[in-house]
Amino acid sequence: MVTPTTQILVCKLGFKEALIGDKIINMNKGEPHEIADLKKYFFRNARKVLKSLFFALLFFFVTIALAGLKVFYPYHFLLSFVFLILSIRFFVKSFLFDRKKVLKSGIFSATKTALIKYRLLLAITFSILIGIYIFWTVIPHSGNPFQGLNDQQREELIDTDVQIATVLLDNLELTGNDLINSPLLKKKTLTADEARKLQNKWNLFLSVAIESEKVTDVHKYFTRINIFSQPQEHAESFIVSYSLYIKKFELFHKLIDQIDNNDTAIKQLNEYSKVFGSKDSYDDVLDRFFSSDSLVRRNLGRFYIIFLRVTLRNDSLVEGYFVLEGESIKSYSYLLKSVFSTAVNAAKEKRYRLEKDLSGIWFPVQKNVANMMGNSYVSSRHDKFISLEQITELKKVLEPGDILVQRRNWYASNVGIPGFWAHGALYVGTLQDMYEYFDELFPTSGYHDLDELLEKEYPKLWQQFKGTDMHNHPYAVIEGKSPGIILQSLEESAHADYLAALRPRLSKKDKFASILRAFESFGKPYDYNFDFETRDELVCSELIYDAYQAIGEKKGLHFELTMTSGRKIVSPNDMVKKYYDERGSESRELDFIYFLDGNEELGKAFIKDEKAFVLTWQRPKYSWFQE
Repeated sequence: MVTPTTQILVCKLGFKEALIGDKIINMNKGEPHEIADLKKYFFRNARKVLKSLFFALLFFFVTIALAGLKVFYPYHFLLSFVFLILSIRFFVKSFLFDRKKVLKSGIFSATKTALIKYRLLLAITFSILIGIYIFWTVIPHSGNPFQGLNDQQREELIDTDVQIATVLLDNLELTGNDLINSPLLKKKTLTADEARKLQNKWNLFLSVAIESEKVTDVHKYFTRINIFSQPQEHAESFIVSYSLYIKKFELFHKLIDQIDNNDTAIKQLNEYSKVFGSKDSYDDVLDRFFSSDSLVRRNLGRFYIIFLRVTLRNDSLVEGYFVLEGESIKSYSYLLKSVFSTAVNAAKEKRYRLEKDLSGIWFPVQKNVANMMGNSYVSSRHDKFISLEQITELKKVLEPGDILVQRRNWYASNVGIPGFWAHGALYVGTLQDMYEYFDELFPTSGYHDLDELLEKEYPKLWQQFKGTDMHNHPYAVIEGKSPGIILQSLEESAHADYLAALRPRLSKKDKFASILRAFESFGKPYDYNFDFETRDELVCSELIYDAYQAIGEKKGLHFELTMTSGRKIVSPNDMVKKYYDERGSESRELDFIYFLDGNEELGKAFIKDEKAFVLTWQRPKYSWFQE
């Protein structure tokens, strides 16, 4: 029997059929049909759904590609955001393919009615859930550092930490302000020396912040001290925890405000930190500052200070309590006055996070494509132009510290690398070469000889350096390839179609320091993000660029960073152009040493002079133009 209710439901849904149990009642015939009949309605819309899903996935792919490759930099994020909105729109549309019918459906109407009818109950439930969340956030649920302490021991611990907290507050402010007031946070490009200074300031502040957290982690359990039986100790333990916590967040806000999303500064602060124990320490600060947990703690702490003032006698508290209380009120007042800038920074943080997340999604694609292109050789020719005999002759003229630029034709990866010269390597010489070349520098820095220095400072590199490669050739080159920063024999590294050697016009002392800096990067991963502003991962030319940076008393080479796809880089081709631009000048930083020029037609490489080499940076990078 079809009831009036069923008829209304059918009318509202726009069907001629209504589902009852697992059967369909046909309104005209009253005959049951299998449930599959109902699916016909949905299948009629399947094409629309699939079309919407296709466009959603397509636009999302374009979104992550724009963000990851930084196409149309610096407008890449705006374009990414537009395509992201389009992707979301089509994704939502795939579910709401018949929005009018959904809005007119009985389910939608019933849900809307229920929300209005039970709004008071829902409000109460929501308030209870917020209360539970606040309680769960503020009150620690496991552990108790005060357990097992008698009254005297607990009192002594709290009194001592009150004094320690006052010292830590001063140190937080001192190191924090030293960092925040540094003009390096505003610079768009940093030298290696400037980057090191900025990282040192950051690590010093982090070390004090971490020490303060050790104290905070003890006294966040102040609720374990009974406010009725030990009110003084309860209040003092709370103020120790809160004063350090709120001061740290005041400094976090100032730091975020000062950096103002400067990518250069953010990258330096996110470099691996021995103090922090990992990288991305600045991102951790952002997470903490903008988390809802910290917002709750910062505000509830201020209200709790007011509560304690009302309920406790001032003469029952130690003098240090009022010092910490005063500092915490100042910090809270600063944060309260900075609500607008906090909101602006929160919006910038969301943009930064979105761009980073989108780039993170794209990164595996970029890495796999780079690996595939690096291994894709599109020629029937297998032998390289440069022969083993030519490499033997080359070895006679090279010195430790020489820069090698190379090219191998017909590799797909050449398409993605700017210019003709596609690879760079740093010749360090064999161990015997280094013994002879740098002998006059020893003893140095407390080391009697090179063996002692390498064994102590670079043990992993030292173990490999003493051996030979699979063809029994000694290691003599450090370079960046897909496995990361590795040692190679010259025979393996120079097995190319074209090769040239440039010599830095530096003292042996500065060359040695540069080689040691390159050794610091041994074993680091390959930088598939091609970011020259970081040292955690490196590419071939980045290793050379980083090794020859001037730091402190160490003189180096100046390579001008060029913007490519939103990234500041120095390609091997840029290094050759540097030689071209500076040749003949007394202030030039590189000398020409050797050039082996490949000939695709003859299938051989020939020794050429400086005149033939100097314009090679202008050669087309595509292999088919080399024939």
